[in-house]
Amino acid sequence: MARQPKGELARKLAARAYEGRSALYRWTRQHFVELHSARAAYKPTWQAIADLAAEAGQMDRVNKPPSAAAMRKIYLRVEADIEADRLAAPRPLPRARSASPRAAVVAPAAGARPNVPTEPATPERQNARPEPGGRTGFRHDGGATEDDKARLFGIPPAKR
Repeated sequence: MARQPKGELARKLAARAYEGRSALYRWTRQHFVELHSARAAYKPTWQAIADLAAEAGQMDRVNKPPSAAAMRKIYLRVEADIEADRLAAPRPLPRARSASPRAAVVAPAAGARPNVPTEPATPERQNARPEPGGRTGFRHDGGATEDDKARLFGIPPAKR
């Protein structure tokens, strides 16, 4: 169910929550946990859920009992809104698994190479492009040829 607000201002805001939504939306949101578990356990039809809402005195916008299609649409909207609220809620930081802070430090394996570049970065080489025909470092780079142009773009190869 919904959390109880703390403080006078929070209580006033909570009382006005979902003010722009229909009464059927607010009723569905208020009873969502029950409806969700009943749907999972009994697989009722949308008409059965709409009839249940009508028995509780809920009406649609034109003061008629809700239809199955309207109930389905509102239920799915409430479900999506609750999931969005759950994902947007701040999560606590994970706790350390070890009681000792030293045990949590991972030591590098013996004989492992340190993560150091083979050449020092220099301003003139840091954004340098490979030489024509040179390797770019991509796995499948074999260097483009004139035959590739002809095959990919339909351009006839240059006369040699």
